[in-house]
Amino acid sequence: MKRARAIFIVAFILIAIIQSFNVELYEANFTTVNKRTILVPRDYQSIQDAIDASSPGDTIIVLPGVYNVSSTITVCTSNIILRGSGSSTILKAAPPLKGPIIAISEGKNITIANMTLDGNKAEISMENPWTPVFLLKNVRNATISDIRIINASGSGLYMTYPGSPSPKAVVRGIEVINATGVAVVVDGNAQDILIEDVKIIGGEARGLLVNTAGGIMRNIVLRRIYVYNTGGKIEEWYGSGTGIQFDGTYGGKGEDIIIQDAIVEKSGSFGIWIIGEAWRNVRLINCTVKNNRDADAFGLAGVKNVFLINCTSIGSHIDGFAFGSIGTPPIDKIIIYGCKAIESGLKTGGKGFMLYRVMNSLIVDSEALETGGAGFFCRGCINNTFIGIKSQRAGLREGSEGGITFLSDMEPNQTGSINNTVMYSIFSDSQCGISLDIYPSVAHSYNNKFHHNNFIGNMMPVCTGSSASNIWDNGYPSGGNYWSNYNALDVRSGPNQDVSGSDGIGDHPYTINSANRDRYPLIKPVDPQAIAKAIADLKILPREYFMVHLGNFAGKAIMYRKAVDGKIVEVLVDYRSVMEYERTNYCGLDNLPPAYSIEEQVKQWRAGYSKNRMYYSLDGCWYWVYFRATYNP
Repeated sequence: MKRARAIFIVAFILIAIIQSFNVELYEANFTTVNKRTILVPRDYQSIQDAIDASSPGDTIIVLPGVYNVSSTITVCTSNIILRGSGSSTILKAAPPLKGPIIAISEGKNITIANMTLDGNKAEISMENPWTPVFLLKNVRNATISDIRIINASGSGLYMTYPGSPSPKAVVRGIEVINATGVAVVVDGNAQDILIEDVKIIGGEARGLLVNTAGGIMRNIVLRRIYVYNTGGKIEEWYGSGTGIQFDGTYGGKGEDIIIQDAIVEKSGSFGIWIIGEAWRNVRLINCTVKNNRDADAFGLAGVKNVFLINCTSIGSHIDGFAFGSIGTPPIDKIIIYGCKAIESGLKTGGKGFMLYRVMNSLIVDSEALETGGAGFFCRGCINNTFIGIKSQRAGLREGSEGGITFLSDMEPNQTGSINNTVMYSIFSDSQCGISLDIYPSVAHSYNNKFHHNNFIGNMMPVCTGSSASNIWDNGYPSGGNYWSNYNALDVRSGPNQDVSGSDGIGDHPYTINSANRDRYPLIKPVDPQAIAKAIADLKILPREYFMVHLGNFAGKAIMYRKAVDGKIVEVLVDYRSVMEYERTNYCGLDNLPPAYSIEEQVKQWRAGYSKNRMYYSLDGCWYWVYFRATYNP
């Protein structure tokens, strides 16, 4: 079978291995030196008295018991640890409390851990649903871990940074159950924030909200977030009950965002929703949304430089993945890789992937299975490449929408879908394999190119509502597409099919209409190996994929300690961005390049970088990847 020329865009990594340092690893700037330990109620009867009596470096341990809190516990001392004894330490809101149970303001190097905060909504009713049980305001270097928040009549945890940028906070192991307001909120000038291993169960509003609120946000990482059955009772507007939302509609800027291994189930609206021109450099990795009760599973509008890998939508009320919306700027340069939309919009006509005014983007190895509307639905899309995509049983409610559909946008000055390429893809078992201009519009879709696709078992391989011209093959001898309803001989060959001898191409064109025909239809389906090779031939920017596959290193600055010449030295390696990368001559997963000696590593650190080995599976070779390093001898 003839093959299309390889597309060289840059390469995908499946495995990333960081060079081993064999040293102690911890998160930089989050440690304090303990001076003394204060026990509550042994040393002080109340938690507030213990805090007021503490000095920087002290640890306050709250022993098991139920502590009624009738006025907010405030923490203003820096370099302090307030730690409970686990779930048996319960701080319970009591009348006449009208604010947070705990409020931390303006301090730094503060740790709060191991306790339950009970908002006691049966007795305490917050007039403002944004009033949280736990408030952090302009706190630098905060660590919040293993906190359980229940019965909040307002919000659960609220982290706000209205002043100067306040970097570095770690929120880990938080559980918020049945909050009346938003369960977890981050807003303002938040920077270098890690939120991981968080559970949000139930509640009447959104699950987790990150809001620029006019501020400058940077390096926000969410990992292993589980949101279940968020509500919509309090915030009764479009989007209320969303599982995870990044809101950039109030101005400001937010960049370098990672959402990884998040699961959202039965959210009242969107599963994961990112809106506003403030957001850029956004990565969603291994995220799943199941059975959201309204809106789209994944919704992104106005966002710049988006990358999704291995994300899945199951049973979305409307669209599985929705990019762009009417009246918002076009979305440019997104990458969708290995994503799946399953059973989207079966009752509403929703799409598997809805792309509105998406441009210069790449959609690879992604699937839409059983959709009410189109599998892939493109309005006003320009210069995009679809490769290795699959759509099966599309248009179950909207029959004229095919496995992939191209239409004009819905802006005042309409623009059709133009100069898109669809190749090495499969469209099967639908009323229409491909649909073009099926709804009335002024602008038409033209100059789109389709080749090396399999159209199998569709009632109509192509449904079109206009005579606009598109391209249906890749020339000779590369070939066109496989059409399961095409029945022609292959006894001739050549550009004009007038030379004796078969060539895997039908002897007659496949005619769609007077303006569209496949000149070189394939006799046999494009085989899976050819599709896999076409995907493998893609070369997507390594810098992006190295960043994506850093695992637990992603989004962190890590301090290493190492013995050098009889003393302990420190180096801070910043894994939040890649400086450079270079290919080695070592190929094969088991053929690692030799590790650098400690003397060589120190030279690197003094020069301001750390070189790490990372394996690049598609060319089968190892790379040295450079990360910024700060050395403290």
